[in-house]
Amino acid sequence: MIHREYLFSEGPLIRITHASRHHAQLCKGNTAVSQDFKSAKAAAVMQFERTYILDNLSRTGGNVSAAARMAGKEHSAFCRLVKKYWPAGEAVRT
Repeated sequence: MIHREYLFSEGPLIRITHASRHHAQLCKGNTAVSQDFKSAKAAAVMQFERTYILDNLSRTGGNVSAAARMAGKEHSAFCRLVKKYWPAGEAVRT
């Protein structure tokens, strides 16, 4: 939660707010309610994987090998995840 507050902070101070603020932001379209369980779960996993990969790459300055180690994944498996969300030619913005 602190990391998220840091990312969303608009000034030099980090204000810890109730988690419902972030929940409301994530559910603005309320698409999870209109989807079946399987679709909603797949969407949540996709969002988690993409965010997790991007966070690890940011922490390692874009070093894929270090990000894979940090995630506890083999380099090749981590690269497959990167390619899944950032196809060839699309830059990963950390």
